[in-house]
Amino acid sequence: MRLTWMQLGVVLTLMVWSAGLVWAQEGPPEGMHMPMMGAMHGKHMGGLQLTDEQKAKMADLRLELQKEIAPLRAKLVALRTDLKLLLIEDNPNMRKIEARQSEISQVQEQISLARVRHQVKVRQMLTPEQRKKFDVFILSGKKGKRGMHKHAGRPGPRMHSPRAPRGK
Repeated sequence: MRLTWMQLGVVLTLMVWSAGLVWAQEGPPEGMHMPMMGAMHGKHMGGLQLTDEQKAKMADLRLELQKEIAPLRAKLVALRTDLKLLLIEDNPNMRKIEARQSEISQVQEQISLARVRHQVKVRQMLTPEQRKKFDVFILSGKKGKRGMHKHAGRPGPRMHSPRAPRGK
């Protein structure tokens, strides 16, 4: 039975990895967006009144970020799948589980740093007036449409247990 689980893990890993390559070349499927992409490039940036040249540069930066993040996201999905398989083994090996979780954290950090580098590049291409608006947006902590879907299909904290009643 163990060999079957390993085969399933390999197949899932290859499927996710290949989907990441497609995303990197063609962008995400219709209706799917990269986190922060809606906020950084959607209607919120309309208030900056970007020039055509800036819009073109922004599109190039967006593509650059997608190409960098897509394989990382695919790797993240594969690692999470592998972690789940490790967790459901009859005799879970905590050393392997902790190592896999550490790998997941490292990939998450790589994605986060790629987004930060992207924000810095976007800010550098703006005029001083546009930077002021951009800075206000960044400091406000708004994340656009994706901010509401942080868990992207995974149960969030409130889905695990009902909200605790507040004291009177």
